[in-house]
Amino acid sequence: MRVAVISDTHHNAERAAEVLVHIAPFDLLIHVGDGVNDLEALTKTNKFNAVGVTGNEDTGCDHPPEITLELSGLRCHVTHGHQFDLNAYATSETWDKNTGDLAQRGNSLGARMVIFGHTHRPHLSERNGVVLLNPGDLYPMAPRSHAGLILIEPDRFKVSVTRYDKDNRLEVILEGSFPIQVDDIPS
Repeated sequence: MRVAVISDTHHNAERAAEVLVHIAPFDLLIHVGDGVNDLEALTKTNKFNAVGVTGNEDTGCDHPPEITLELSGLRCHVTHGHQFDLNAYATSETWDKNTGDLAQRGNSLGARMVIFGHTHRPHLSERNGVVLLNPGDLYPMAPRSHAGLILIEPDRFKVSVTRYDKDNRLEVILEGSFPIQVDDIPS
Protein backbone atom coordinates (compact mmCIF):
# COMPACT_ATOMS: atom_id res chain seq x y z
CA MET A 1 0.00 0.00 0.00
CA ARG A 2 1.26 3.50 -0.90
CA VAL A 3 0.18 6.41 1.31
CA ALA A 4 0.97 10.03 0.45
CA VAL A 5 1.19 12.46 3.37
CA ILE A 6 0.98 16.27 3.18
CA SER A 7 0.58 19.00 5.78
CA ASP A 8 0.33 22.74 6.17
CA THR A 9 -0.85 23.53 2.65
CA HIS A 10 -2.56 26.72 3.88
CA HIS A 11 -4.95 26.97 0.90
CA ASN A 12 -2.26 26.03 -1.60
CA ALA A 13 -4.06 23.15 -3.33
CA GLU A 14 -2.48 24.02 -6.68
CA ARG A 15 1.06 23.47 -5.37
CA ALA A 16 -0.06 20.34 -3.53
CA ALA A 17 -1.44 18.95 -6.80
CA GLU A 18 1.87 19.67 -8.56
CA VAL A 19 3.82 17.81 -5.87
CA LEU A 20 1.38 14.87 -5.66
CA VAL A 21 1.92 14.14 -9.37
CA HIS A 22 5.46 13.07 -8.44
CA ILE A 23 4.25 10.71 -5.69
CA ALA A 24 1.40 9.12 -7.67
CA PRO A 25 0.13 6.54 -7.85
CA PHE A 26 -0.94 6.14 -4.23
CA ASP A 27 -3.81 4.42 -2.47
CA LEU A 28 -4.56 7.08 0.13
CA LEU A 29 -3.73 10.74 0.77
CA ILE A 30 -3.48 11.93 4.38
CA HIS A 31 -3.62 15.67 5.08
CA VAL A 32 -2.25 16.53 8.51
CA GLY A 33 -4.00 19.89 8.94
CA ASP A 34 -3.72 23.63 8.33
CA GLY A 35 -5.38 23.69 4.94
CA VAL A 36 -7.27 20.40 5.32
CA ASN A 37 -10.12 21.83 3.23
CA ASP A 38 -7.67 21.74 0.31
CA LEU A 39 -8.56 18.04 0.16
CA GLU A 40 -11.88 18.98 -1.46
CA ALA A 41 -10.13 20.65 -4.40
CA LEU A 42 -7.52 17.90 -4.66
CA THR A 43 -10.03 15.04 -4.68
CA LYS A 44 -12.37 16.86 -7.06
CA THR A 45 -9.78 17.01 -9.84
CA ASN A 46 -8.04 13.73 -8.96
CA LYS A 47 -10.02 10.66 -7.99
CA PHE A 48 -8.28 9.19 -4.96
CA ASN A 49 -9.14 8.37 -1.37
CA ALA A 50 -8.24 10.99 1.20
CA VAL A 51 -8.56 11.65 4.93
CA GLY A 52 -7.48 14.58 7.03
CA VAL A 53 -7.42 16.22 10.42
CA THR A 54 -7.86 19.84 11.44
CA GLY A 55 -4.97 22.05 12.40
CA ASN A 56 -4.85 25.13 14.57
CA GLU A 57 -5.65 27.38 11.58
CA ASP A 58 -8.52 25.29 10.18
CA THR A 59 -11.92 26.76 10.97
CA GLY A 60 -15.34 25.66 9.79
CA CYS A 61 -14.09 22.17 8.94
CA ASP A 62 -15.90 18.87 9.24
CA HIS A 63 -12.64 17.00 9.80
CA PRO A 64 -11.78 15.65 13.27
CA PRO A 65 -8.77 16.92 15.26
CA GLU A 66 -7.18 13.45 15.24
CA ILE A 67 -7.81 10.00 13.73
CA THR A 68 -6.37 6.52 14.09
CA LEU A 69 -6.17 4.37 10.96
CA GLU A 70 -5.39 0.75 10.14
CA LEU A 71 -3.35 0.71 6.94
CA SER A 72 -2.58 -2.81 5.73
CA GLY A 73 -1.68 -3.94 9.25
CA LEU A 74 0.05 -0.69 10.25
CA ARG A 75 -1.81 1.27 12.93
CA CYS A 76 -1.25 5.03 12.50
CA HIS A 77 -2.40 7.94 14.59
CA VAL A 78 -2.76 11.30 12.80
CA THR A 79 -2.83 14.67 14.58
CA HIS A 80 -1.76 18.15 13.54
CA GLY A 81 0.53 18.45 16.56
CA HIS A 82 -0.37 21.84 17.99
CA GLN A 83 -2.16 20.01 20.81
CA PHE A 84 1.29 18.82 21.93
CA ASP A 85 2.87 22.29 21.74
CA LEU A 86 5.28 21.12 19.06
CA ASN A 87 7.44 24.02 17.98
CA ALA A 88 10.41 23.76 15.64
CA TYR A 89 12.10 26.60 17.55
CA ALA A 90 11.77 24.99 20.98
CA THR A 91 14.81 24.02 23.00
CA SER A 92 16.01 20.46 22.48
CA GLU A 93 14.76 19.57 25.97
CA THR A 94 11.26 20.91 25.23
CA TRP A 95 11.23 19.22 21.80
CA ASP A 96 12.25 15.90 23.37
CA LYS A 97 9.56 16.18 26.06
CA ASN A 98 6.81 17.11 23.60
CA THR A 99 7.69 14.49 20.99
CA GLY A 100 7.87 12.01 23.87
CA ASP A 101 4.31 13.00 24.82
CA LEU A 102 3.29 12.55 21.17
CA ALA A 103 4.85 9.08 21.09
CA GLN A 104 3.08 8.23 24.36
CA ARG A 105 -0.24 9.25 22.77
CA GLY A 106 0.51 6.85 19.93
CA ASN A 107 1.42 4.08 22.38
CA SER A 108 -1.82 4.62 24.31
CA LEU A 109 -3.78 4.06 21.09
CA GLY A 110 -1.73 1.03 20.02
CA ALA A 111 -0.25 2.96 17.08
CA ARG A 112 3.10 2.02 15.58
CA MET A 113 3.32 5.40 13.84
CA VAL A 114 2.20 8.95 14.61
CA ILE A 115 1.93 11.41 11.74
CA PHE A 116 1.94 15.09 12.64
CA GLY A 117 2.46 18.53 11.10
CA HIS A 118 2.34 22.07 12.52
CA THR A 119 6.10 22.77 12.62
CA HIS A 120 6.47 23.10 8.81
CA ARG A 121 9.68 21.09 9.16
CA PRO A 122 10.22 17.51 8.02
CA HIS A 123 10.93 15.06 10.82
CA LEU A 124 11.43 11.29 11.07
CA SER A 125 12.41 9.51 14.27
CA GLU A 126 11.46 6.61 16.49
CA ARG A 127 10.55 7.15 20.14
CA ASN A 128 9.57 4.34 22.50
CA GLY A 129 8.61 2.03 19.64
CA VAL A 130 6.58 4.69 17.81
CA VAL A 131 7.73 6.14 14.49
CA LEU A 132 7.11 9.90 14.32
CA LEU A 133 6.67 11.45 10.86
CA ASN A 134 6.20 15.08 9.92
CA PRO A 135 6.11 15.50 6.13
CA GLY A 136 6.98 19.21 6.29
CA ASP A 137 4.89 21.79 4.49
CA LEU A 138 3.54 22.98 1.16
CA TYR A 139 3.37 26.56 2.37
CA PRO A 140 2.48 29.21 -0.23
CA MET A 141 5.45 31.24 -1.50
CA ALA A 142 8.00 29.02 0.24
CA PRO A 143 11.09 28.25 -1.86
CA ARG A 144 10.65 24.52 -1.21
CA SER A 145 7.78 22.12 -0.62
CA HIS A 146 7.76 18.74 1.11
CA ALA A 147 5.67 15.60 1.01
CA GLY A 148 5.89 12.22 2.68
CA LEU A 149 5.36 8.72 1.33
CA ILE A 150 4.70 5.58 3.36
CA LEU A 151 5.16 2.26 1.55
CA ILE A 152 3.61 -0.58 3.55
CA GLU A 153 4.81 -4.11 2.87
CA PRO A 154 3.67 -7.31 4.60
CA ASP A 155 6.18 -7.07 7.50
CA ARG A 156 7.85 -3.66 7.10
CA PHE A 157 7.02 -0.10 6.22
CA LYS A 158 9.28 2.41 4.53
CA VAL A 159 8.95 6.13 5.05
CA SER A 160 10.47 8.95 3.04
CA VAL A 161 10.15 12.71 2.88
CA THR A 162 10.97 14.40 -0.40
CA ARG A 163 11.81 18.06 -0.94
CA TYR A 164 10.59 19.76 -4.12
CA ASP A 165 11.89 23.12 -5.31
CA LYS A 166 9.95 25.55 -7.51
CA ASP A 167 11.27 23.75 -10.63
CA ASN A 168 10.01 20.42 -9.21
CA ARG A 169 13.49 19.04 -8.73
CA LEU A 170 13.25 16.29 -6.12
CA GLU A 171 15.51 15.29 -3.30
CA VAL A 172 14.78 12.60 -0.70
CA ILE A 173 15.85 14.23 2.56
CA LEU A 174 14.64 11.69 5.15
CA GLU A 175 14.04 7.96 4.90
CA GLY A 176 13.77 4.92 7.08
CA SER A 177 12.56 1.34 7.13
CA PHE A 178 10.81 -0.14 10.17
CA PRO A 179 9.22 -3.46 11.15
CA ILE A 180 5.43 -3.31 11.36
CA GLN A 181 5.39 -5.14 14.70
CA VAL A 182 7.62 -4.39 17.68
CA ASP A 183 7.67 -7.11 20.31
CA ASP A 184 8.49 -4.99 23.35
CA ILE A 185 7.23 -1.41 23.19
CA PRO A 186 8.28 0.50 26.27
CA SER A 187 5.49 2.37 28.03
